[in-house]
Amino acid sequence: MTEVTAPAALIVVERAAERDALREVLARGTEYAVDAARRFRDGLNLLANTRYELVLLDPRVRGTDREEAIRAVIACAHPAPVVVVADEDDEHLEARALQLGAQDFLVAGHARPTAVARIFRRAIERQRLVLDLEAARTRAEHLATHDPLTRLPTRALFRDRALQAIAWARRYRKSVGVLFVDLDRFKEINDGFGHDAGDRLLRGVADRLRGAVRGSDTVARHGGDEFLVLAADLDDVAGAATLARTLTEELRAPYDIAAEPVRCRASIGVAVYPAHGDAVDDLVRRADRAMYLAKHAGGATFRIAERVDGEVP
Repeated sequence: MTEVTAPAALIVVERAAERDALREVLARGTEYAVDAARRFRDGLNLLANTRYELVLLDPRVRGTDREEAIRAVIACAHPAPVVVVADEDDEHLEARALQLGAQDFLVAGHARPTAVARIFRRAIERQRLVLDLEAARTRAEHLATHDPLTRLPTRALFRDRALQAIAWARRYRKSVGVLFVDLDRFKEINDGFGHDAGDRLLRGVADRLRGAVRGSDTVARHGGDEFLVLAADLDDVAGAATLARTLTEELRAPYDIAAEPVRCRASIGVAVYPAHGDAVDDLVRRADRAMYLAKHAGGATFRIAERVDGEVP
């Protein structure tokens, strides 16, 4: 992406007379350095390689539908605002351009320097508001689906991904693992070293879990000192058991969260689709019960859930 040192505007207008007139008006009414594209394709190429502050488009392009032209330029120009040139009596195009994401329109043949400057300032301010709202919405969505302490997905997002993984596994006759991870002696560490140390420990566990799984897997915080791991695209129960063994060993190493190394191991329960059920909530419950069996066995180990028919694999 080529950086432009001064504010720059791009005119994408195929009609030579209108292009020259608009360029002159821009030069008189604004301080923009102006580029002009004689052909629509040239304009798209410029947008692909240059960052502009604003784009002025006449969508009356040979061989291209007007709405398609507007969509293409808005997509390539983002985040720069787009102002569309419209005929005075073409109210439909004006309304449609705004619906498609253009920030304003300019009436062809009636452009005056002061009016153009005002329209451009208004378009830029509107675009800034749109971008601010998009950023705020993205932050809100992230906060709604991710734990603020560990930055892991929440249970709700875990469930959505598990539903997708099971649907895919059902189609291709694969397995999906759900691992329920619960820290051993976490309360003792929290009480003995303080809540700040406990928070650092939870973040450390989250980092280790993330680092030990595949990019296609999901690690989520279930709540407190409990975590969930979704292992998609497994061949069988043995694949989930191998992952549980790996995670158990990974979490054994001491954590550097206080004046001295702190050890906090984990108990893990494993449930697998379709061997242990075909519903996400059922798999989580079965993995939870298996985790308690691991904890009652002394912790720092894993257990696999009983099969639906009562057999233990």
